[in-house]
Amino acid sequence: MSFLQAALLGLALLGGDRGRPEHAALLRRTAPPPAYQLVPFDVLRVGDCFFSPESAADVPVSDPGSDRVARVPCGQPHTDEVFATVPLTDQAFPGADRLRSEVARACALREADFVLDDWLLPTGVLVQNDAPDERAWQPPARPRAVCALDSWRVVTRSLRQDPARLDPDQLAYLRALSGYWTGWRAEPNAPAFWAPADNRAWLDGLAGATRDTLQALRARSWGERTAQPMAAQLAQLQHVLALLEQARQPTGDSGLLDLRIQQARDAAGDTAAEAAVRAALHLPAVPHPHPWTRVVPDDPLPARTRSGILAGEHLNI
Repeated sequence: MSFLQAALLGLALLGGDRGRPEHAALLRRTAPPPAYQLVPFDVLRVGDCFFSPESAADVPVSDPGSDRVARVPCGQPHTDEVFATVPLTDQAFPGADRLRSEVARACALREADFVLDDWLLPTGVLVQNDAPDERAWQPPARPRAVCALDSWRVVTRSLRQDPARLDPDQLAYLRALSGYWTGWRAEPNAPAFWAPADNRAWLDGLAGATRDTLQALRARSWGERTAQPMAAQLAQLQHVLALLEQARQPTGDSGLLDLRIQQARDAAGDTAAEAAVRAALHLPAVPHPHPWTRVVPDDPLPARTRSGILAGEHLNI
């Protein structure tokens, strides 16, 4: 399945359809049928698991175009789990493009509170950001967005992670890296050629997060087993920071800015050093898709982010 197909199959509340036809056969194969409760999408809360009622033949839907989903206990078959909700404080509808950008950033900042280690997520789990349309700003509504983990296969457990299961070194490492990868996930959908100001603001924040990560990793005394791979990862992070600082230098050429961002992204995308540290810390060390490729947008991402997205990913039934 191509990325464009995956994007078109995503839950798109901004002018889209929340049906998941690619899940229908999977849900029909579960036995017995899951217990479900049809609820409006906007009542979902953090930790709720659900699937689209249009996905399963055994779930009656009187209004196929409605914003209802089938909420189920997380131990029952489902395809989505809410990891955050975001109150939208704009006094008026800010426009679809701005809203998409704001919601994507807000969801990225909240994901680590639910999933600290995304290398533990099953294959084919994506981040789905859903934001309301202009109608949600009609009084007395209180508009909000929903951030969910969206799986390409049926899941029968919660994906929420418990940091209490980690030892002190594992927890310190994952927390130190959290801000860095959160920064990458918050990359604007539009390239610098179209949105130079948004990209420069993002670069400023990402460079700061990278410096914070370097400081946190250097401040801790790591064991002998971890010291050597940690040195390699620190060198890589320092290289990424140098490329980010180069990208932040003033230039009137937005094409050059895009090129410099791509160079930093390529350097950050080499997960070999990170995998070595994780192995030393007894964390899962099989690389995952780059964090900026795990987001299903409401419309296709710019071409620069499509290559290699979910390469080799398949439904694991």
